[in-house]
Amino acid sequence: MNALEEIIQEPCLVLLGEPGIGKTNELKKSIVSHKKIIGLNNEQIFYKELNQYSDENRFIKDVFNNEDFLKAKQNNLPYFLLLDSLDECKIRIDTISEVLAYKLKENYWSNLYLRITCRTAEWSNYLENSIVETFGEKEVKLFELAPLRKEDVILALKENEIEEEKFF
Repeated sequence: MNALEEIIQEPCLVLLGEPGIGKTNELKKSIVSHKKIIGLNNEQIFYKELNQYSDENRFIKDVFNNEDFLKAKQNNLPYFLLLDSLDECKIRIDTISEVLAYKLKENYWSNLYLRITCRTAEWSNYLENSIVETFGEKEVKLFELAPLRKEDVILALKENEIEEEKFF
C-alpha cells in the first residue's frame, strides 16, 4: 500500500494552509482517488464549496439532510464528506464551526469520512476538539500545506536521481 492509499483510508483529514497554496486543488484531486482506490460511486462522495453558504439552515439541509447522506447513514455505507473553504464560510456564518461540530456529532456513523480545507489562521480549536471527540484522536489527521522551497526541490531531485542542473 502506498502513502496515498494509506492516507485516503483515514476517517478524518483536515488540510490547512495559506490562501492560494492549493488546498482546493488537492481536495478536488482526492475525489478521483477516492473513486479509483476505494471504489466509491458518485452517491458516496459529497463535495461542497462552503463559501456559497450564508444561511446555516441551507447548509444543514444540503450537507446533512440530502438523500445520499441519509441513505448512506441508514445503510452504514462508506460516505465521504468533502467540505472546502470552511474559512470563507465563516465570513457569512460566524457559527459554522459550532454548527458543523454539532451536526457531525449528531450524525456520526463508523463509515462516515470527513475531509475539510481551511486557512490555517481561521481553523477553529473548538471544531478540532469536537471532531477528535467524535471520530477519535487516532482517526483525525491534520496536514498543513507549506510553500515549496528550492531545497525541497533539490532533495526530491536527488531522491529521484534527476540531474539538478538539467532540471533548473
